[in-house]
Amino acid sequence: MKINIQLLLLLIVIATLESCCFASQKCDSTPRNRSKFKILDQNGKDLLFGDNKKYNNDSIVAYSLSGTDTVKHICQKGPNTDDSENKDSLLHIQYDYRQFTTVFLMLDDKDIDTLHLTKTTEGSKCCGKYTELGAVGFNFEPLHEGYNGLFTIIKKS
Repeated sequence: MKINIQLLLLLIVIATLESCCFASQKCDSTPRNRSKFKILDQNGKDLLFGDNKKYNNDSIVAYSLSGTDTVKHICQKGPNTDDSENKDSLLHIQYDYRQFTTVFLMLDDKDIDTLHLTKTTEGSKCCGKYTELGAVGFNFEPLHEGYNGLFTIIKKS
């Protein structure tokens, strides 16, 4: 009987140590379906905010096509909350959960650009699998990701 109790205790200890979920790992609940953009002209002037703005940031639409349906993504303007020193206003896009890889960015009635999204599948034993936004391209050119997921788009005239 003593061996059975020791064996049981040993199995409990092994199971506890094997499980990364046992109070040692918290799953990250940060949404992985959004990105932030700064849109500048070739001289570095902001095209969405400030005195030189070219586009009405309240009218910008991001959408994807699914067959004959148009699926809108959420566009919001707001400060860069991830950088304590740089609080510039940015365009925030939260992508639809259906994980489109092509997103059209309509800046005005005449200017529609294309964002190309790549997705990666991540996960762990404790938290399960999730899809994370990977590289982003703009009009077939790769964008370089800045600090905390900020992408800067340079619009050519």
